[in-house]
Amino acid sequence: AEKKKFRESTEVEYPFTYNQADVALGTGMTASVITLKYPSMTSKYEYDSTTGLYKRFRYGKEHMERVTDKQLTAKNIIIQYVPNYDIKGDTAGRQSMNTTGSGKGYFITGGKAINLKWSKESRTAQTKYTDDAGNPIVLNRGQTWIQIMPVNAKVTIE
Repeated sequence: AEKKKFRESTEVEYPFTYNQADVALGTGMTASVITLKYPSMTSKYEYDSTTGLYKRFRYGKEHMERVTDKQLTAKNIIIQYVPNYDIKGDTAGRQSMNTTGSGKGYFITGGKAINLKWSKESRTAQTKYTDDAGNPIVLNRGQTWIQIMPVNAKVTIE
């Protein structure tokens, strides 16, 4: 970095803050199994209370990492509902999703889920996630998956 004269600091805030130790969502709803139904597939997370991680599944099978051949896991899951629409002139059925503006979703960690609100001022701005009271979401340390879902998508949290 020094040789190429790259900056060693940034003026951009980090998008998330993290708890020093795992914090339970005491008032949240039970979130042992999360099922996300997309038009072309279904993905699922199952909570493992022994490890504190969510195991990921897709197409009804364990979702495996290609190099290590280990099942993918997440400590935190953010579900973000966004407006979607067909791309004009696209013959393959692809869609565009509007990730600017604001909307609702869920924050899931430690076997619990709470409602969240998201907002993003512009395409280049960072997305902000808050709880219903307007407090920023604070993540537990570990892998975080952000699932962008169409507004009318079927999401089941059990």
